[in-house]
Amino acid sequence: MRSALALLLSAGASGAAPSSGAAPSSGAAPSCDTVTSVAAVVHWAGIPGAVLYELQYDVEGAAFTSASLTAQAEALPAAVGDLRPSTTYTFRVRASTANEVSGWQPWGASWACTTRAPPAGAVTNVRAVATATAGAGEVTVDFDVPAAGPSPWYVVSAGDAPPLNVTQPRAALVGLEPGAVVSATVRTASGATSDPVQLRVPGVTSRFVSVYRISEAQDADDQEVDFLSNHDSGSDAGDVAFVTAVGGSGHFVANYNTSVITQYCVELALQPFADYISCNKPDVNSSSSSSSAVRVGVEPNMTYVCACNNKIDRVIGHQDFTKACGLTPIGHHGGSCNCTEQSLARSAAYVGMMPVFLPWMCQGFGSAGNGTCATNIPFGEWYSTPTPGQCPEGAPLGTTSAAGLPCTWRRLSSARILRGFQLLQHGWNATDPGKGNSSVPQFESNLKVWRNAFAAITPRPCGA
Repeated sequence: MRSALALLLSAGASGAAPSSGAAPSSGAAPSCDTVTSVAAVVHWAGIPGAVLYELQYDVEGAAFTSASLTAQAEALPAAVGDLRPSTTYTFRVRASTANEVSGWQPWGASWACTTRAPPAGAVTNVRAVATATAGAGEVTVDFDVPAAGPSPWYVVSAGDAPPLNVTQPRAALVGLEPGAVVSATVRTASGATSDPVQLRVPGVTSRFVSVYRISEAQDADDQEVDFLSNHDSGSDAGDVAFVTAVGGSGHFVANYNTSVITQYCVELALQPFADYISCNKPDVNSSSSSSSAVRVGVEPNMTYVCACNNKIDRVIGHQDFTKACGLTPIGHHGGSCNCTEQSLARSAAYVGMMPVFLPWMCQGFGSAGNGTCATNIPFGEWYSTPTPGQCPEGAPLGTTSAAGLPCTWRRLSSARILRGFQLLQHGWNATDPGKGNSSVPQFESNLKVWRNAFAAITPRPCGA
């Protein structure tokens, strides 16, 4: 499948003071340089008033609607990787005058750049792969043999690690600086060297988790990437459980067909997960049945608020909600429940997690019962990503957050994007499984579709 990609950048020195003028323009003619078979450096003029940019790029002719990739960086120009050789990409840029969840302006005009062919006789598709035994400072690299046939041996180099001679297209590199980003190349016996690719080395003070955010609350004709500040997200299985269960009876086509589903790779401090909290648009967490009174802008330009996880989330997690929420909580999503101050303080500083189980909402929402189920089949997780614990754009863990706390989580520079209809094209089963159904084959089949669709964009594992 053809792939679209996007890059999110903080404006840095290129941004000026916020203004309320016309929609941003890409300024001087954009261009690409330092182009290789797998990467390029993309330039455009800074946009007055911008504090954040999103650069989206797609295989020419794909109209930014197929499988996608996003990435973040601190300032112009933008280094774009994971490209395909001898391929023309179309680029466009937009700016935010506020932050990642609001202030987004219209897209500028598009432009095109073409990657080079791979060096003659060189290996291709150099990539890091996830292994169960990899430790801090260790990276396993795979590659495809040259088109003309395998070499008797290869020399794999990355960062400051000693070059490694191998006879098969895999190398386990050790002795790298934990947490560093290194440039890797592979040389054949004939001397042909691959174009360099950037790889991330596992660290000792953090871990990486793939989380998915779905833009289901946005207008169908204005679906854009939905970010993580004060938002809830899920693991692949956790979100598959959600979309499979609530996407039946035409709901998938009506609400998720045009959705943008974004896979982020999040780096977390090595601390236990906090309690999951419910993050929704303003007023949804309250006891009011109306969610329109305190809206801030329109999706995706909306600031979310987080509160103690409400009744519906506890029912999804097969938790007894009666003690924290009461027997008959009211309002949208059941209203906000009661959490201890200690729990809320930790959930504001660290990523929260709630296990998801099948059958989905076995007792239903609003029916008699306390939320617990006789059958509990683990099927993924949901996460809450609080703004007070979020690192500034491009900053490492431990940097002071906007709330004055040492930040404990951050989005990495790459993410993958799919439109909902692409899951249908890959074989997604949108049949309504029915609440309380403990048969998991449909959920497992949809999880396979989900994983295959994202893997088709790039095989790079989270954190690599």
